[in-house]
Amino acid sequence: MVLDMLELTIKSFVAIYIIRLVLKHNLFISKLIIKIKFLASHLFMIRFSLNYPKSSIYLF
Repeated sequence: MVLDMLELTIKSFVAIYIIRLVLKHNLFISKLIIKIKFLASHLFMIRFSLNYPKSSIYLF
C-alpha cells in the first residue's frame, strides 16, 4: 500500500515537471511519447500534443 502511494506520488511529480518544463520554454512539439520503467514495471505513457496558438495537453 505504501509503495503504491509512493509510486503515484513519483508519477504525479514527474508529469507535473514535464508539463511545466514544456510550457515554460514554449516548446511546440507535435508528439512526445515517454515510457518510464520503475521497479521493473511500466508506469505510464504521456502523449503531448501542443499546437500554436492554442496549446492543449493530452495525458493518456
